[in-house]
Amino acid sequence: MLCSALLSQNLTVKHGFASYIPNVIGILPKNRTIDMNILLVDDDGAYRKSLKHRLQARGHVVIEAADGMEALERLSQEAVHALVSDTLMPRMDGYQLCDEVRKSKRFARLPVVLYSAVFTTGEDEANAMKVGVDYFFRKPVPEDALLEALDDLQAREEKRRGSAAQVQGQAEPLKEYSHRLVERLERSAAELQFRTREFERSELRFQTLANTTAAAILIYSEERILYVNPAAETLTGYEAEQLLSKNLLDLVHPSDRAVVRERGLAKGVRSAPSRFEFKILTKPGGTRSLDFTASVMDHEGEGIIIGTAYDVTEGKQAEQELRFAKERLESFFDNTGDAIAIFDLEGTVLQVNKAFETIYGWSAEEVIGRRLPTVPMDLMTDAMRIIREIKSGGKIVAYDAIRLKKDGTRFEANVTISPVRDAAGNVVSMASISRDISEIKRAEEQRRVLEAQLMQAQKMETIGILAGGMAHDFNNILGIILGQASVIQRAGGDRAALAKCAEAITESVQRGAGLVQQILTFARKSDVSPRPTDVNAVVIEISKMLREAFPQTITISLQLAKNIPLVTLDQDQLYQALLNLCVNARDAMLDPMKTGQKGGTLSISTTLMDSHEVRERFHSCLPSRHVKVSVSDTGMGMDRKTKEKIFRPFFTTKGGGRGTGLGLAVVNGVVQRYKGFVDVESEPGKGTDFHLYFPASEAATTAVQGRKEERGEPPGGTETVLLVEDERSLLELLNTVLKSKGYNVVTAENGVEAIEKYMQQKEKISLVLTDMGLPKLDGASVLVTLREMNPSLRVILASGYLEPQLRLDLLNAGAKGFVQKPYEASAILHEIREVLDRTP
Repeated sequence: MLCSALLSQNLTVKHGFASYIPNVIGILPKNRTIDMNILLVDDDGAYRKSLKHRLQARGHVVIEAADGMEALERLSQEAVHALVSDTLMPRMDGYQLCDEVRKSKRFARLPVVLYSAVFTTGEDEANAMKVGVDYFFRKPVPEDALLEALDDLQAREEKRRGSAAQVQGQAEPLKEYSHRLVERLERSAAELQFRTREFERSELRFQTLANTTAAAILIYSEERILYVNPAAETLTGYEAEQLLSKNLLDLVHPSDRAVVRERGLAKGVRSAPSRFEFKILTKPGGTRSLDFTASVMDHEGEGIIIGTAYDVTEGKQAEQELRFAKERLESFFDNTGDAIAIFDLEGTVLQVNKAFETIYGWSAEEVIGRRLPTVPMDLMTDAMRIIREIKSGGKIVAYDAIRLKKDGTRFEANVTISPVRDAAGNVVSMASISRDISEIKRAEEQRRVLEAQLMQAQKMETIGILAGGMAHDFNNILGIILGQASVIQRAGGDRAALAKCAEAITESVQRGAGLVQQILTFARKSDVSPRPTDVNAVVIEISKMLREAFPQTITISLQLAKNIPLVTLDQDQLYQALLNLCVNARDAMLDPMKTGQKGGTLSISTTLMDSHEVRERFHSCLPSRHVKVSVSDTGMGMDRKTKEKIFRPFFTTKGGGRGTGLGLAVVNGVVQRYKGFVDVESEPGKGTDFHLYFPASEAATTAVQGRKEERGEPPGGTETVLLVEDERSLLELLNTVLKSKGYNVVTAENGVEAIEKYMQQKEKISLVLTDMGLPKLDGASVLVTLREMNPSLRVILASGYLEPQLRLDLLNAGAKGFVQKPYEASAILHEIREVLDRTP
């Protein structure tokens, strides 16, 4: 039914699908003695031609006519040996034609053969014989039977029964046949009308399906295309008329024509539908890949093929990309230098790559099926916690951990564990990528050590630069002390003069002690320890050193904003960065190459900046407020080319022997370490401004630092104090001061003597004041030894400088207080009283 619908646009309903494609079968002619001129009459041109070819193949000459009227004309014009006719034809049917032939004297004995596809009952055959028909066949006419009948008629030409006159009298059978024919035609017309409606409905269903389906439909015979649907036009780019003028193989890509010949033509799909893939050439000049199914329908020995095609070009491309991606993934998995392992959700190894075998020492066979073999037992709890996090949250977890090799060796690894999900998004397994970072860690530690050494070396360079100014200042301090000492010697009993001299000496000593403390603080080695820092306090501390170390021709000016937030950084590194800028500013204002330039103004300022203000200059600025520290000078300035190079390590404009060129490189490194920015403004002859920007800490704004509370006259006491000091003059001075306040004093000049004195009088001694730098046994050892004897003993330590970590260790060892050398007598007395009165 479907095939009939497909071809209906080229057929008449009367003849059906079978009449559309003629069954052309070439049959070799048999050996014949008589060749006949046969008049073939049939209104179905396709069937007429088919029967004509078969008769001609047997050596006969065939004359054609489309109905009875045309047949009578042919008889009058041609020499005819036999008449072969269909029964049902327009204008004049086969029975009427036979009656007219028998009425003619000329053709009264002409052999007549009728055939019919509509009425072939025995009664019909009897009526045909009554009107003079020699043979009557059902359509399609059996070829051999027809040829035998013709041969028989030709051989019996003299013996044919009846004459024209006799046949003319047989009108009654013809009337009877006509009456019966009308009845049957009426019934046939009703049936034909019903079938026509069914056919139209079937055709409508097919047209709707064919026009709306996404599949391309082609109907073809051998290679000739007979029908295409709109989807085929869209697929190929050709219009239907263009496709119907082509052979199927014209559309097929040359590389695939062999497979289409083998599997897509009638021979290849004779037994069952054939499904295969091939490429076609489209009208725009491209190629498309098809998933093609060919099914054959047989019509009178000729194969009619229905082809259904789906465009799978994108799918093929996706499949190829997926294959390439899989190959790349497999290549990465096998060739990467990182160890990759796939685990189930319980930590059991499912798969490992070659790098895993190399790094961990296990072969794949040894490790697959084992549970977390690379995790040390003491770290198993942490590993299982991470697995639970991945199972529940599905997040990627990256961390540094200790991992275990097959030989038991532990090493540091960077581990990333990722969830592996199924199509529904459920976590079904885990992928672990680990990398041995032992060498990286060692390199980082070495870099940190080298960086610290470089920083320390740069500190020493800075101190060396400042040494001249400090030495000058120390000479001034010593000169004051010596001068006041000479005044004391001459003052005699003038108490007012003596008090004035003592005050001047005290101030000078404090000034020198402060300068030494600053040098020691700056020069000491320490670990980097970022913490919230008061930038203003650091600037004030630096300014004190600068005023002591820089020439008097340089004016130090501070403009510090109030309520500046804290900045999280290492205070010593900020101290060094600012000091480097200040030293460069001093050199720019005292450059010996600039004749007559002997000084200027060094300004240090702090400002609080909003993030949008900083972002205008630095686009990567963090969304937070920034503290800007500016160091400005009125020196020689720089040109554009010099500014472009100043932060390069070892670049300097100071000439040989006047700097290593690391100062500004250190400044830049410190600022970058804490996610800050550096900006510089300078022009030749107009000075230079350096601006450092640091992200403000989340901590609260710093409080304004006030002066130390002024303490009154120190109180005395009656307790016994063990005083340990190797400097005899200082020991005697402290002994006198303590006794003047009522204390009992026991003295010792080294650590061993101190231990002995304590053992002798431990019942009386309430407190020990000891210097750190003692001969034989230092102050720290004295502390530990005495505390072992008496855990509740109060010990105060005195030193010119203590490393922060050592200070912390001594506190943990039981030290109750510290005093800074050089110290004043009042400071010692206050500290002793506070420690003695403190609740143990």
